[in-house]
Amino acid sequence: MVGIKPPVRVCVIGDEGVGKTSLITAAATESFPDSPPPTLPTTKLPPDSTPEGVPVQIFDTCSRPEERPALEVPWIAAMPIGCLDLGSVQFVC
Repeated sequence: MVGIKPPVRVCVIGDEGVGKTSLITAAATESFPDSPPPTLPTTKLPPDSTPEGVPVQIFDTCSRPEERPALEVPWIAAMPIGCLDLGSVQFVC
């Protein structure tokens, strides 16, 4: 079909408890959840949610080590977005 843009694929990765799921929920609903689930299924945003008119697929990830093999599927052709707990990072100058 002419004129239909392929979706942008985004994989949200990061430390445990930093708000990956809350960030995705906020992007989809325009509000932050009080009690987000541990991990979301693939979230799809419609084309009218971006200035470019492109649909977006967002993949949530779990930080638990036993879930790491599941990361391989969303990573395929997805743009990684990292969420870090900066309170636990040690900066070296």
